Amino acid sequence: MIEDYNPDPYVVESFSLFYKPVNVYPLDLNATQTDTLYGESKGRVYSTTPVQVPIHYRFDVDEKVLTKFGIDRKEDLFIGISVSVANQAGWTPKIGDIVEVGSEKFEITTLKPQRAMNGKVYILVGTAKRWQSG
Repeated sequence: MIEDYNPDPYVVESFSLFYKPVNVYPLDLNATQTDTLYGESKGRVYSTTPVQVPIHYRFDVDEKVLTKFGIDRKEDLFIGISVSVANQAGWTPKIGDIVEVGSEKFEITTLKPQRAMNGKVYILVGTAKRWQSG
């Protein structure tokens, strides 16, 4: 029956086989201070120990954008995360986490469920922007 089909083992295996592990620095929501008026974070605190998780990523089109301060580069990252693989590594994906690809760091800005079956999400897709500390 299709209702009994569980793609979880296949998703975990495919992510482990086909995608290279990257370092992820989870955002510590308990230690991060939040402005009570605006609800924005004043200073974000990240885990100092990275979690190694295989994720699918690709760089979106690199374009130069003219701003009032000069020319800036728009460098976004498209990511695909297996929820099962992330949970096995001890990481719960959330907006604000830092993904390190090579020597570059990107902050996850969106996460949306892409594949779900029987009420359980298997793959999250999202975007990340180049991270700037501060």
